[in-house]
Amino acid sequence: MPKRANTPPRVDKPKTCRYHRNRGHSTNECSALKDKLEELIKQGYLRRVRNIEADHIGLADSPDWRTKIKLFITHGVTPDNPTEAKRLRTQARRYVIITNQLYRRGFSTPLLKCLDTTEADYLMREVHEGICEMHSGARMTVSRLLHAGYYWPTMNTDCSTFVRKCQSCQKYGNLIHQLAEQLHCIPLAWPFAT
Repeated sequence: MPKRANTPPRVDKPKTCRYHRNRGHSTNECSALKDKLEELIKQGYLRRVRNIEADHIGLADSPDWRTKIKLFITHGVTPDNPTEAKRLRTQARRYVIITNQLYRRGFSTPLLKCLDTTEADYLMREVHEGICEMHSGARMTVSRLLHAGYYWPTMNTDCSTFVRKCQSCQKYGNLIHQLAEQLHCIPLAWPFAT
């Protein structure tokens, strides 16, 4: 087949390095550099950097307990259920928002900062087994958290389960001499038999 005379001459485009994205730089040098880096990683002089991008941010399955109260105080949003709406209205009287943070009012206590579950877990650990390592009981942990100015609705149950699961408290705590179950009477077949 004869060549056509009017075809444009083939022009080689400059190769782009797929690692550095620089135009006009030698791809052979880049692959040699890549091989040397892989060798240093295998020898243990360098660590491999993993770049993992998140496609979307995962949200917690259950919404934060503070959101309903915040929405009611700021925008007046109530649930559709009338009993839930009444309960929310009575609950919201005890709370106030200062600088976009929810606080709980008390009769004789100062404003208590309301926490979510992750913040509450961190503070509970810090008070119970923090720098002083008090390892006090559940009631004392709750009272220390309240005196420090923090609140969440399930404080008592969370602290009691946390103290029950604390390894140090179980290891060095007092022995429980109570039996696991009630004593059973053993009937004798013959009276006065030995």
